[in-house]
Amino acid sequence: MIYSGTPAQVYAQLVSVPPANAPSGQGWLRVAPGDLAHSWIIEKVTKDQPGGSGYGTRMPQGAPNLCQPTVDTLSAWISAGALDN
Repeated sequence: MIYSGTPAQVYAQLVSVPPANAPSGQGWLRVAPGDLAHSWIIEKVTKDQPGGSGYGTRMPQGAPNLCQPTVDTLSAWISAGALDN
């Protein structure tokens, strides 16, 4: 999925929103503020088979894996509550 719009619109499309393609019944959100274990975006950028078999592949597809400093920054933002700032 490609997110577009103003920063506020992109934030609204990501934070506290259920993902379209994730295992059901496990409490996944695209970004779960303060909760890395239920933030689908972290699962998608760190696992080769996110959510187990059948839920796609690691993002970004067709590009190199995100570097660890980028994953760390994303994780820190989510852990800090995914503030809209």
